[in-house]
Amino acid sequence: PPPEDDLARAVSAVPPAAAPTRAPAAAGEEPGILSGAAGFTVHLGSFTDQANAEKYKARLAAAGETAAVSEIVMDGRRWFRVMSGQFATRTAADAHGRELRRRGLTEDSGSYMVKPVGGTN
Repeated sequence: PPPEDDLARAVSAVPPAAAPTRAPAAAGEEPGILSGAAGFTVHLGSFTDQANAEKYKARLAAAGETAAVSEIVMDGRRWFRVMSGQFATRTAADAHGRELRRRGLTEDSGSYMVKPVGGTN
């Protein structure tokens, strides 16, 4: 994956009872994903092949998770990024990423990044 400027920051452990808080989606948009409202999303992976990004999105959907694929060009190269969820706080997004990792839904390394929704990186 390409280097990212906005790497996920370490967040203190969220108490087990704390549930992620999802920001509301705008009318007519896919709920909770990249709706343009303020908040955070979890970047799970970047692929140069769109088909691989779509396969990962389908894997998440099969596990009951909603995800979106966004396209970006960095250094003249096209990337397809898989994002999951939209959350009101960075802490809630991080809790979602940790839960996906616990369930084995992150890529092989288990890594993910928390990013502001609508961010360019």
